[in-house]
Amino acid sequence: RVRGNPYPAVSFRTTGGILDFYIFLGPTPANVIEQFTAQIRAPFLPPLWALGYHYGSGKYESSDQIKDAEDIDMPLDGIWLGQNIRKDEIQFTLNTDKFGGLVNISKELGFLGK
Repeated sequence: RVRGNPYPAVSFRTTGGILDFYIFLGPTPANVIEQFTAQIRAPFLPPLWALGYHYGSGKYESSDQIKDAEDIDMPLDGIWLGQNIRKDEIQFTLNTDKFGGLVNISKELGFLGK
């Protein structure tokens, strides 16, 4: 709960717990950002491919269909495959009969600039 005060102050009343307040005095907005960033650290930049164009489909039945991505007339930085790539519907497995050679497909698409 925040209450006003006749003095140049703000009072916070809580029912319990510990509050930590950080006040960044600036004096400019740019200085406040610098002080805040120094306190919490700057955010990390994800890998460049993660910021790009992604395509996903759960309808792939084999790695041959994934190769068709080279026919897509748009930039492509990532392909998300559905659950069909699992072996016997077991998590974190790969059906190598249908989806063997994903590394080679990835390299081929990379050479095409996809």
